[in-house]
Amino acid sequence: MSYLRFHIKWLSILCVVVSLCSIGGAYADQPSYAHLTILYTNDIHGHLFPLDYDGLYTVETNVGGAARRAALIRKIKSETPNPVIVMDAGDVFARGPLQDMQGEPDFAVMNAIPYDIMTLGNHEFDGDAYMDNPGPKGRKILQKRIEQAKFVIVSANVVDKETGHIVEPYHIFDMSGIKVGVIGLTTPLTAKYRQTSTLSFLDPVEITKNVVSKLDGKCDLIIALSHLGFLPDIELAYDVPGINVIIGGDTHTWIFSPINVEGRTLVCQAGEWGIAMGRLDLTLSDHKISNYNGQLIDIDSAIEPAKDVQAIIDNYTKPYTVKIGTLNKDVPLKDAAAWIARRLQEAANTDIGFRPKDGIESGLEAGPVTELDLRKMVPWDNKVVIVKATGTQIKNLMLQSDAGFYGAELKDGQLYIGNAKANPKKIYTLASADYYAHSSPALKGTKIKKTNYTIRQILADYFK
Repeated sequence: MSYLRFHIKWLSILCVVVSLCSIGGAYADQPSYAHLTILYTNDIHGHLFPLDYDGLYTVETNVGGAARRAALIRKIKSETPNPVIVMDAGDVFARGPLQDMQGEPDFAVMNAIPYDIMTLGNHEFDGDAYMDNPGPKGRKILQKRIEQAKFVIVSANVVDKETGHIVEPYHIFDMSGIKVGVIGLTTPLTAKYRQTSTLSFLDPVEITKNVVSKLDGKCDLIIALSHLGFLPDIELAYDVPGINVIIGGDTHTWIFSPINVEGRTLVCQAGEWGIAMGRLDLTLSDHKISNYNGQLIDIDSAIEPAKDVQAIIDNYTKPYTVKIGTLNKDVPLKDAAAWIARRLQEAANTDIGFRPKDGIESGLEAGPVTELDLRKMVPWDNKVVIVKATGTQIKNLMLQSDAGFYGAELKDGQLYIGNAKANPKKIYTLASADYYAHSSPALKGTKIKKTNYTIRQILADYFK
């Protein structure tokens, strides 16, 4: 496991001493045992392809990928004698190279793997986020995905104000005689979206207490499949004693070993983007977990992709695989922001180009370049704008941003634009994605002019 994920790992370490003890260990002498394996993912966000994953101090290259994940899941299922249930804790789509396909390829892949169950994440309601005016079509897009799914979708706390639950609140699986109840939960913060104005997001703790009381006595194991976030999951574990396992999402937290809360509830989460998959092996006795083993499994190039799943992905990407140009030299992920900033500056004919590293998910390899390569590099295809800002504002932007710049640099605390020291009061022009121009505190109050181009259009024109 790369060092980059240790920015969250301390959360697991704080609880690892408790987790070393078997949960429900008092039942170890019971004569009857059952075994179950849970495989889980969360916050995939449209990452169907392998990618370079940029963390705090290093880059993991060629990791993840849905076809590899499919092969890993199938291998585990074929080798494991006990029942295996495959689940996802939400935010399946609304990002990635194919986000304008509104989750259709992502659900096609989940059908093929196959998954057994998922819960609704906040971004499942955000399927039209790539549009200029997101909101009105989000619910309709979600309904298409619900109809497409061949697996169960659950959320107990999302209710249409007129018609009730939009998906099952919970589902009971019979896994070779083991009754497993899975409760879906979605973060109430989803209520802020325009497309959810006709929905109510009920209090997760209260609704979970209610559902657990219904499942009590009917299930050998109760799982909360939660898209609430790490800290709300911990609170849920304390507040609702009847939950045996929480499989979480939303905060993209790397929980490398299950966190044992109060000796009764295991809290799990598997980071983000399908870089890893969680595995939790359970031994059950008298409706309790008498023993467990949990870990995250890296998904990398050592795993041979599942050919049928790769074929599904290839079918969706076929329109974007035509060569649009040639690149003579690699653009590594670490250099991609500055490289894009230069393309923006040149195309907009401004003093400076600006591109934050956030939202850039791969570099470019030397050789033929396709539209798919650009989609992998820049999943969010924002419109480009021209900003008029003072030297002081640009300096503050550079100090506040983890970004690539072209045409400006800081030397010994001084701002240089071109080859000359910048005038703090002079107005300079800067090319940027519209989102960052409008959201950056350093650029507040500046004049922003729209263009007719998106970032990917400018990059494509550069190659053409």
